[in-house]
Amino acid sequence: MFDTEEEKQIRIRLSDSIRYVVCQRLLPKEGGGRVAAFEIMGNDIRVKEVILEGESEGKTLYEIIEDNRAFGWCTFDDSILELFQEGQVSHDTAMAFASKKAIMRRGIDRIKAARGEKVTDIEGLEIDRGYGRPKKGKK
Repeated sequence: MFDTEEEKQIRIRLSDSIRYVVCQRLLPKEGGGRVAAFEIMGNDIRVKEVILEGESEGKTLYEIIEDNRAFGWCTFDDSILELFQEGQVSHDTAMAFASKKAIMRRGIDRIKAARGEKVTDIEGLEIDRGYGRPKKGKK
């Protein structure tokens, strides 16, 4: 959106001016209507660095938000999981609006397991303790 000459200056201004960023997504609510899921991020040295230098492996805004949950920051996935746990959104809605599907799937499974609900369709698995051993009566 900016010329390459302006980009560095814009990044510096942005990193210095942000205090908090609060975003919302409106999700279809169970029973009709909509419910808001939020993402909340403050500004610290790591956020400033990502704004100035850009995201890279191990340095993403998502990971920084996760690391700062203790300070009230939350990802959309955290907020959506809370809505799922409260019964405000369905499993399908939670998955459709998730930022990271694998994290959402694990969170939903954890919530369902705590409720005593079934989390997998796989049944009847057992360890083959005789694997690799010769069968009795055969040489």
